[in-house]
Amino acid sequence: MDGHYRNIAIGIIAVFCLMACTEEIAFETETVESALVIEAIITNENLQHTVKLSRAFEFGGEAQPEENASVEIISSQGVLPFTENNPGEYISSTNFAAVDGVNYQLKITLSNGTVYESEQTVLTSSNRVTNLQAERVNTTTDIPNLGIFLDGIGEATNGNYFRYTFEETYKIRSPYYNTFDIIIAEDNWPICRAALIQKTEQKQICYNTLDSKTIVQASTAGLSSNSVTRVPVHAVAADNFILGQRYSILVKQYTVTSDSYIYYDNLLRFQENPMLFSQVQPGYLRGNISSVENPNEIVVGFFDIAYVSSARIFTNYLDFFPDREPPSHVTRCEITAPVIYEIEYGYPIFGYEDCLELITTTLPRGEHVFYQNNDDQLFFDLDPFFFPIEGPYDLVPIECGDCTLFGTNIAPEFWEE
Repeated sequence: MDGHYRNIAIGIIAVFCLMACTEEIAFETETVESALVIEAIITNENLQHTVKLSRAFEFGGEAQPEENASVEIISSQGVLPFTENNPGEYISSTNFAAVDGVNYQLKITLSNGTVYESEQTVLTSSNRVTNLQAERVNTTTDIPNLGIFLDGIGEATNGNYFRYTFEETYKIRSPYYNTFDIIIAEDNWPICRAALIQKTEQKQICYNTLDSKTIVQASTAGLSSNSVTRVPVHAVAADNFILGQRYSILVKQYTVTSDSYIYYDNLLRFQENPMLFSQVQPGYLRGNISSVENPNEIVVGFFDIAYVSSARIFTNYLDFFPDREPPSHVTRCEITAPVIYEIEYGYPIFGYEDCLELITTTLPRGEHVFYQNNDDQLFFDLDPFFFPIEGPYDLVPIECGDCTLFGTNIAPEFWEE
């Protein structure tokens, strides 16, 4: 939920700036110009866990990664250090899983020496995803959705609080693909010829994965049951190309504390109505992480130790939308056959100095790829003139014949056809 979370953080800073202008709450200017954004959720999964740090700014723009920080989790079992893997992304040095009955505390030291600590927290109760399904959902427009719905159950008998994240993985197929590429076969100016060569890797089928950027929560508090049914986790419009070939979604269900649930619920309310928070105290949005030196500093984030379960499903487009044409990741694939000027045609070549310049100008290899031979090549043939009007190769824009522009050509380990 990276982008979603950071955009909310920018909005919070802006509102706090407005609040600082009132007599009721007096903030110093420097306390609201930016805020540290912390994304940290540790689970019962035995893996290298990740903590992400960034800084959101009042006046918008991209949130900047918070680099060169020291990140560690302190527990009665010892200290778990994290190392910076990518800018602002810190990964635990070893695999570990949160266990019952152990207190965990997040500690962050920025490069300028500022220290942030979370409250101590323990692993939440277990949960289980009992069903995950996709359905066609009609809308008020002529474009239906693919809705993703979840059923789950929690262990707690006095109310369960759940938060959901998901990863979407989809298959991409290049609509105009050939196993050959074009190369400069003869570079002996003024004789210039292009030729076809077998590709060294396939670029017809690719895959891409997207992380969720929304806050989805559910609760059994106040209900007679400890289970939730038909939680609307996600919806994808039928004209979205990610559904066009084959689509998969992995949904994770976290058991969170009531404090964490309320915190994220407030963030969601803020997204829906930012000015709502101009009427409340800043503590309304306070998480469980704060600056040791300045407890009033705005810190966006909540440190969760959460039990997680998950489920994955796969869908094919026509199973849900048999009345619609599957959407593609490209909408325009014009076929062209640019002329390749070769000396054998017996006419002079002007304005070029070498074969590379000639062929890349008339055959833009960085913008187009080979699709097929132009078996119906046209020539101007009126004695004494004879020259090509079209080239011998049909080309398409590179995005129509090379799926690696949109994803990886290596299938994920979990993928099923």
